[in-house]
Amino acid sequence: MQILKVNMPEVQSATLDLDDEDSIFRIETEGCSIDRLTSLLQIHDIKVDFLDRFIDENRRTDTA
Repeated sequence: MQILKVNMPEVQSATLDLDDEDSIFRIETEGCSIDRLTSLLQIHDIKVDFLDRFIDENRRTDTA
């Protein structure tokens, strides 16, 4: 979460749900690029998989 605060000021909040079996990491932001977010996390050896629902919502937004 500190990595996001330093490198992506457009991130409004970030939480990690360790009680969830998938350890869900939630990010609230406006104008955040999925590619930029993924690249930033990969640079720091953090692997993420996006929920299908999230990807579907963004595809609709990107193509609208």
